[in-house]
Amino acid sequence: MMIKKAISLAAVGMLMLSHAYAEDSRWSYRIGATNVAFDASAEVSMNGGRVPGGSADASDNNALTFDFGYVINDSWNARLIVGIPPTTKVTGAGTLPPILLGRIQYAPAVLSVTYNLPQMGGFALTWGRGSTTPEF
Repeated sequence: MMIKKAISLAAVGMLMLSHAYAEDSRWSYRIGATNVAFDASAEVSMNGGRVPGGSADASDNNALTFDFGYVINDSWNARLIVGIPPTTKVTGAGTLPPILLGRIQYAPAVLSVTYNLPQMGGFALTWGRGSTTPEF
């Protein structure tokens, strides 16, 4: 129930922001889904000794994410992506039975700064509404 409320409030906030910024604003925002895929392995110990061949797997998740970007100038952009925290299940693998070992809740977040390549001949990579678009 708490997640549904958070999603609803975020959606209303995004809609309200859309009226606050003009088309030529340096700010952009998006809402979407992000897949978090794990390539997990672990060394498992019991009673102080390593379990030979014992490992663990973590389940992949999808998270609702919010993306806020700012065009610094024609060459540079900054972007922050944050998500509603999903929970992954950790299960036994290898020589361990595939039983639930635990759950981990985490908050996906990415802060990035990107450089746009300059126009080369008749081809350019440009930043348009949060995506890289080829122009001819």
